[in-house]
Amino acid sequence: MEAENKRYILAGYAVALVALYLLLWKGLHFLVEYNELFVDRGRFFGVSITQLVSVIIVAAVGYVVWRRPRVHELSNDVAVELRKVTWPSKDETTKTTMVVILFSIVAALGLFVFDRLALFTTNLIY
Repeated sequence: MEAENKRYILAGYAVALVALYLLLWKGLHFLVEYNELFVDRGRFFGVSITQLVSVIIVAAVGYVVWRRPRVHELSNDVAVELRKVTWPSKDETTKTTMVVILFSIVAALGLFVFDRLALFTTNLIY
């Protein structure tokens, strides 16, 4: 059980670090281009400067987080608790999804009717 939890924990770390990398890369790229600090055309072995900085930051964050025992305890506790969760069946998920879609359509139609009614009323007044 512990080995299987470890696998899920490593996958979670990997997904979190990839998400952090993408967020940093796009954020840094936006800041650099928007503020025209420098043109991010500089290449280092075919990698832009913002990508390189993002990789370095993510590697540092990953190393620091991985070295903390409290993070391992928390991650293991989360994995154990997720094993206790009773997930809905496919049938339950399908039914509740259909209810949400139907309610969204009804709400959109209601808002459409209200909008048209408000438009008609304001056109009469003004």
